[in-house]
Amino acid sequence: FQSVNGCDSTVVLTLTVHPVYNYTDEATICDGETYVFGTQNLIISGEYSETFQSVNGCDSTVVLTLTVHPEYNHTDEAAICDVDTFVFGTQNLTASGEYTEIFQSINGCDSTVVLTLTVHPVYNHTDAVSICDGETYIFGTQNLTISGEYTEVFQSINGCDSTVVLTLTVHPAYNHTDVAAICDGETYIFGTQNLTISGEY
Repeated sequence: FQSVNGCDSTVVLTLTVHPVYNYTDEATICDGETYVFGTQNLIISGEYSETFQSVNGCDSTVVLTLTVHPEYNHTDEAAICDVDTFVFGTQNLTASGEYTEIFQSINGCDSTVVLTLTVHPVYNHTDAVSICDGETYIFGTQNLTISGEYTEVFQSINGCDSTVVLTLTVHPAYNHTDVAAICDGETYIFGTQNLTISGEY
């Protein structure tokens, strides 16, 4: 170089070249969330580029692969018997109705399940039956011949217990003998029989 007066002026320059950076990165979010990437607000899966300034003022390019995992909405149905409890996430359910529970999916996102629960009744029933002595009354798994109170558990149409308490009455069978007399030429009516001859009927 020449100085202001026209004389030689030697300058020794030390030049530093700072690098330009190129990075790749990955990120995941759940559906409904927003990922802020530089000046961009991202909500859809894809590949995005953004230029940042490094510590030395040079460009630093980042290529981001964004994955948006879905949030699930699911409906389900279940049925139990009265006096049973249905465990649904954090809830212990005993009444019919619609219930909502939020679980976490395999990717850490919300998975909302709406459950319709039906509680079937457990039946308690009493009944009374009578038979004659010498007969047998079949009550579920029992063959009954003696007066008394008996209990049997059946299964209702919905698979729940149905308890029946039966009062059985056994009536005696009567054996009776009788004597009758008629005159010759007369008829004795005995039940469905018209008798005219001596004998045992």
